[in-house]
Amino acid sequence: MAPEPVITADNVSPVIDAYFIYQVVDAKAFAFEIQNPEMAIKNIVSSTLRSEVGQRKLADVMTHREQINAKLRQELDEATGSWGIRIVQASIRQVDLPKEMQQAMEAQKKADANKLAAIEQAQGAKEAAILEAEGAKQAAIATAEGEKEAMLLRAAATRQTRAMEAEGEAQAVERLAAAQARAVQLVNQATLDLARDHEGPWSEERIRTVLQLKQLETLAAIGQSPATKILLPADWSNLAGLISSIQGLRD
Repeated sequence: MAPEPVITADNVSPVIDAYFIYQVVDAKAFAFEIQNPEMAIKNIVSSTLRSEVGQRKLADVMTHREQINAKLRQELDEATGSWGIRIVQASIRQVDLPKEMQQAMEAQKKADANKLAAIEQAQGAKEAAILEAEGAKQAAIATAEGEKEAMLLRAAATRQTRAMEAEGEAQAVERLAAAQARAVQLVNQATLDLARDHEGPWSEERIRTVLQLKQLETLAAIGQSPATKILLPADWSNLAGLISSIQGLRD
């Protein structure tokens, strides 16, 4: 049968191409019960399609063809039972939409494709930005960790250097103090030996003055070294009295 337009429940007019196949099972009934069986079958198919499609929206027609085909076979079987024929097959071959609707659907399809592409592009840009930000974050963390470790190493080196300097200074002071003590001991011993060998009595004051003079001479000799630090006893602060005593000793 020729394709024919029908109207759906949402007021769309698709063109439906349907077909049917029948088999004669009773020649006598076929000859006498119906004058034009093909026209009668076409009318039944047409009316059934209009009824079924008119109750459905276009989307339902496109997606539920088998339900419409089942209804067609049911209606034909009920109507042709006494005609001496058997309906072998009756179904929708194709549903063609109006040209305007096809163009609109193509435009919608294109718009959906563009929308999907834009979404995918935006998603890709978003993921790329996230990855870039994460990379920058990790780089900043690594840089901060490196700077932190460098600062800790520099601080440790500074502390070690200061400790070594302090230890060196302490050892130098200790050695100097030992040298000074040894020098004073030697001077005292030399002065006492001189006093024993000298003819005539030496007063205690004279001996003390000689000891102080020898100590000054020894410290002066030690102080000739540029790396030497001399620690003067507290009772040597009054050099004027010492000088007077030395002058008296010479007289």
